[in-house]
Amino acid sequence: MTTAYINYALFSQVLKHINEGDLRRARSLGFSDEELQRLRQLSAWDINMLIHEFPNVARFEIDHVVLETSIRRLARNQTDDALISRCIKQGASVSMLSRFFGLTLNDIATRRTLLGLRSTQGRPPMPDEESEHAAWYRWQTICEDPSSPTASENLVAMLELAEESDLQLSIVYQLVRQWTDPEQSSASDNGREEPEFSHPQDGNGADELGKPDRRRGVA
Repeated sequence: MTTAYINYALFSQVLKHINEGDLRRARSLGFSDEELQRLRQLSAWDINMLIHEFPNVARFEIDHVVLETSIRRLARNQTDDALISRCIKQGASVSMLSRFFGLTLNDIATRRTLLGLRSTQGRPPMPDEESEHAAWYRWQTICEDPSSPTASENLVAMLELAEESDLQLSIVYQLVRQWTDPEQSSASDNGREEPEFSHPQDGNGADELGKPDRRRGVA
């Protein structure tokens, strides 16, 4: 793009703002009030001469720092968008999407529609004991600190476990909270009937292989 085209776009825009009486936007293009007043008095021929015969009246420069920051922000947005799509496809709950990404119900519904996913009613069933044990063992290798109470904040690790174990992400999230903080998980489940697990400990709360024990219904 030549300087003349850039000048044409600049002066066309500032004259549009002047004619609309929007001096604030006209000033934001870099013109002073005196310059705006003088431009207003020029004819179309004068403006054309200003654009083509005096191309150096305006300079177009790249702010490399701002450009780099903007590109990085766009890259993060693309990464987040891809992660959100993976989470939705893997069965993340509304509460998870709201907590980790701040999405509203309308946001989630729109994204599900764009992904071609159908809405489902009710909560998914919990996996059987064998599947839970397999998921727990895999969690020990995926998560850097699998027993930490903050492990349930590791969304990427939970998503990886969900995709590998073919479990819904909302179920994995619930299981991880049970393994790391059973009391808090139980309090936040709103009375839902679910198997209780405790993190393996030596001599108590684990079987001989270190698997999480099911305690509900044990006499």
